[in-house]
This record gives sequence, C-alpha cells and structure tokens, in this order.
Amino acid sequence: MDEKVKHSIELIREAVEEYGDQIAVGCSWGKDSMALLHLALQVKPDIPIFSILTIHKPKESFDFVVDVCKKYNIKPKIYMVTDSVPKVFLENNVDITLLPIDTYLDEANRIKKETGNEIYFEDPHLCCDLLKVAPIQRAYMDMNLKAWFSGLRNTEGHTRRFNHEIEVRSEKEIKINPILTWSEDEVWKYIEDNEIPSHPWYKKVFPDGKKIRSLGCEPCTVPVYDSESERDGRWSKTSKKAGECGIHTNSLRDDK
Repeated sequence: MDEKVKHSIELIREAVEEYGDQIAVGCSWGKDSMALLHLALQVKPDIPIFSILTIHKPKESFDFVVDVCKKYNIKPKIYMVTDSVPKVFLENNVDITLLPIDTYLDEANRIKKETGNEIYFEDPHLCCDLLKVAPIQRAYMDMNLKAWFSGLRNTEGHTRRFNHEIEVRSEKEIKINPILTWSEDEVWKYIEDNEIPSHPWYKKVFPDGKKIRSLGCEPCTVPVYDSESERDGRWSKTSKKAGECGIHTNSLRDDK
C-alpha cells in the first residue's frame, strides 16, 4: 500500500510540474475523490478543484461539500444545472456557477408525459448528459485546463477495467487517474489512516447487510452486497446499470 501511495503522489507531482495551474482535481466527493483530493493537496495545497453537482444529489452531499471545504480550506469551483443555489452554499459562500436548467426541465417533462416515468429512470443517459457531461465540459473550458485528475479505479466495475493511468483524450485534454490500481479496501484504509472525512451515506446501515459503495445521485444510488461490484448500485433499475454517466467516456473539449 505504501508503494501505491508513493506512486500516486509522484504521478500527481509530475503532472503538476508539467501543467501548473492548467491542471485540476475533478472531485465528486465520493470515497475515491476524497482519497485523490488528499493526495493532491499534499503536492499542491492550492491546486484548482472543480466539481459537478446535480439537483438530484441528496442534501447530505451539499452539507458534506461545505464540511470538506472548511476542513481543508479549499475553494472548489462548483458547476450545477439549476435555477437556485442550495441554501448551505449561500450561507457558506461556496463558489458555484449556475447553468441554465430549461432544456433539462423540458426533456424531463416530455418524458414524464410520454412514459409516466422520471427522466432518470426512463432515459438515464440523457439525464446524465444534461446534468453532468455538459456541465463538466463547461467547467473544463472555463478554467482553461489542459489536464485533470480523476479518482477512477480499475476494480470499481467492468466499464473501468481497461483504463490507463494517463489517458490522452486529445491534444487539449489529458486525464490522469492517480489511484487507478487501488482496491476498494485500500481506499478505505487510506481514508481511515489519514482521518479523511467520508460522505455520511457510506455509513448507512441496511438490515440485509448491503452498503452504499458507489455514490451518485439520490434516485440512482442503491446499496449492494460486498460480493457485488461497487457500481452495481448505480442506475440499478435501468438499462444503464453499473455503467458510466459519461464524464469518463466523453471528451471535455468540444474544440479538439
């Protein structure tokens, strides 16, 4: 484990030396992102951080963001498709960019009328495209980035088995996955050893022994058994089960 930590830090250090302020941490506030964030802050305490949040995140996620910002004295740039700022963000001066919600509401209403189902159940791909993929593309451009750090791991699920530590997605986008080879247990050990805060949903206790092991939006996150893949708890009632929201499969530069 010590060797993995050293390797991850060295990977981050080399990238920071190469890209300076044009590299940032992409933070989802889940367990993997928190381990990544802690590693990156050791290398560069003022490293740029961006995050995409959605209107379907549980309230606990917004509270957790504020708690982490206070603990580490960080000021992430939050991007969110919504017409109102979460109250806890207003009260704590969180840097949030609001993106237009009209298209999302139009599509959600259309799907509801046609199928009787919510957009995140009927067409989760479209829901993620509008609430996650488009906002992260905007964030990447706004911050004038050339590279970014992701908390993606090979052992999380079948869609991530063949990713590489350094992904050259275009000449204007390099995605770096410093904890790619870490296991779920190693992430939790690192969090425990370094007293890193974790989202309260991970501490939920379910009578059947299931746990929240991969954290997403509230309607698309369910607990799973230890014997299952972490991401089996994502979009479980849809055709997108255990898949990807699109952030790791779409280029963040539309001018590539």
